[in-house]
Amino acid sequence: MSKKVTNNLVADIKRDHVLTDRTVYSQLSYRFENIIQSIRWNIKNKQEKIEAIDQIVQDGHTFNQETGSQIEPDWVQLSNNRQWQVDQQDVEQTLLEYFIKAQKELFVDDVHKAKSQADAFESLKRIAS
Repeated sequence: MSKKVTNNLVADIKRDHVLTDRTVYSQLSYRFENIIQSIRWNIKNKQEKIEAIDQIVQDGHTFNQETGSQIEPDWVQLSNNRQWQVDQQDVEQTLLEYFIKAQKELFVDDVHKAKSQADAFESLKRIAS
């Protein structure tokens, strides 16, 4: 069902935008990070929904929200809902990998700076202890 997709996003952005312009670079970098964080949040949110369904299956029942009484869940619906969340999570994971790869290609300086900052922090922690 999945197909091989070439990441043309990087080429399109490099063609359409002047990345040496500080404003353009900054805004694009910010938006990419924002998209990546949003996708990560969606993956986490879908995982929480999957775990909630798994808990209902483990418990063997659920509760009516209005009355608080124990009820038998619709197992078919739960199965369909769980699979829906898993499928969406797979799509989100693919998007995450796509955008992270594009981010690394577009913002090489930021990637090196972040690694340099992390290395310096680790070095200072070792010295301090």
